Amino acid sequence: MRTFLIGLAQLFIVTVGLLPPTAARAQGTWQWAQATNRLPGFTAITGTVMNRQGDTYLTGYAADALTLGTVTLPAGAFLICLDSVGVPRWGQRLDGLAPEPRALALDTAGGVYLAGAYRGGLQFGSTLLPGNDTDTRIFVAHCSSEGQWRWAAQNGNSSFTSSGYSGANALAIAPSGYVWVGGNYRYYDADSLVFGQDTLRTATGSVCGFIALLTNAGNWQRGWNLGNIGGSCRVQQISVDDGANAYVTGSFLGTLTLGTTQLTATATVSGFSAGFVARLSGPAGWRWARQWGTDGTSEGLAVAVDPGSQDPIVAGVSVGQVALDGHPVGGAWTSGLLGRLDRATGQWRWATSTKVAGGRPGPALSAMRLSARGRLYAAGPDLLAQNYPGLSFEGIPTIGDGRVFVVAADVATGAWQQVWRSTGQIAAEVVGLTTGGADRVALIGRYIFRSPNDSIRFGISQLPASPGFGGWQYVASLRDTRAPLGVAPDGAALRLQLWPNPATTTAQLTLPTAAPVALPVRVLDALGREVRRTVVAPGARTAVVPVVGLPPGCYWVRAGASGARLLIE
Repeated sequence: MRTFLIGLAQLFIVTVGLLPPTAARAQGTWQWAQATNRLPGFTAITGTVMNRQGDTYLTGYAADALTLGTVTLPAGAFLICLDSVGVPRWGQRLDGLAPEPRALALDTAGGVYLAGAYRGGLQFGSTLLPGNDTDTRIFVAHCSSEGQWRWAAQNGNSSFTSSGYSGANALAIAPSGYVWVGGNYRYYDADSLVFGQDTLRTATGSVCGFIALLTNAGNWQRGWNLGNIGGSCRVQQISVDDGANAYVTGSFLGTLTLGTTQLTATATVSGFSAGFVARLSGPAGWRWARQWGTDGTSEGLAVAVDPGSQDPIVAGVSVGQVALDGHPVGGAWTSGLLGRLDRATGQWRWATSTKVAGGRPGPALSAMRLSARGRLYAAGPDLLAQNYPGLSFEGIPTIGDGRVFVVAADVATGAWQQVWRSTGQIAAEVVGLTTGGADRVALIGRYIFRSPNDSIRFGISQLPASPGFGGWQYVASLRDTRAPLGVAPDGAALRLQLWPNPATTTAQLTLPTAAPVALPVRVLDALGREVRRTVVAPGARTAVVPVVGLPPGCYWVRAGASGARLLIE
């Protein structure tokens, strides 16, 4: 593993745009954006995650030397950390034959988890993961917030005998510290995957999904198969709640059986997929699974858990007009899907879709994330004007008029609240989105210039242009200054009571209704960081919230779908 130490003089930034403070307060703004050098097609920034301080982590792979500003990394896979204004803090190159990092996650201590696929050997510090040149394997690695590798694990003693494939696409870290991994595998002959006590197998040559669980020391514990009959299943993303529940989304062909639920893709044309979202409750197994889409390639691309209600929210693509528990979405063409489901039953609480002029379906929602304060963001490509003229979000004000958008939505109702766009005429796509602190959003993707007149700009940051083979990878940072400091996690009217308020040592919490189960209570500071935690007992309405030792200031107390500000003196 090679470490790249980046000095102050080596600015990673291609273009930085910071609007005056008055403009930033008036509306959320693009803060900065930057791009790589133009590179061959087998190059991508594939994952991003942001910490509470606004540091942005990027991972991906480059077929040639990768240049970002004045910094150049050798060809291969990389992990890079940028500070809150886009200046690089450190970078790592992954030493191996063909590593493909695809997912990033952070633990509560700021440690970084990285997962993907590789062939041959792969080195992380002093740890060498074995492999060969014929099969592709899963890897998961953990490093400190400063880029020092702590451990690495490979795909759980796989027994691939002939050109097998397995790879991780998704990561999520549970509050307990356990690591959830999601991905796909293909078997040949008598191959199998072993995750702790579980051995996964399926029909020869079928593409299946998997969910696996590791300890925070890198030891495989459990594994679950997402196999099917007469088709394939692809896992795109995974998220976890405050309990032992994981939510997974992706796509499938044919029939997909998860526990007692059987899903069947209804497309009349061979090769078209349906999207799905499902809940896995650890050892208790699959609790429910839901699907959407008719004729076309429908898929789930992102899933996140609302920190207040603990309900999952899913984003992706839907083809065909469908009603999800009475909520109509989509139409004759492709549209972006955004919906919230009841965590207990899997019923759709609400669902909505993107639209263009005349109410026709609109572009996909490629990425989605909830901030620490429960603000919901989704993103996607505006694509070309002739394909999606007049993209709108129910008439709300927009900022920008270009090819990439970020939209904020109400968690409680799904109503669109605000949109930000890039500007310029260019072919661009969105790969990932992440949030940090109370109001920061980062976006990654790719753009291609087709003529000398093409351009792309995020706020006042204009990215470089160079038509020809290959594309540019970008990262852009947005600050949503309209996000209220004390926004309720669910956008709901339910409020808990706190007394005394202001408090000095403890506060008495009273819920609007009795808690049906043990309900976690969390105290968050102004940056969205959890600083205290307690529990309301099942059947109770009250609890004592300890705040002694906390610095004076304004805090937010969450208990399920209820929340309230708490002043500490």
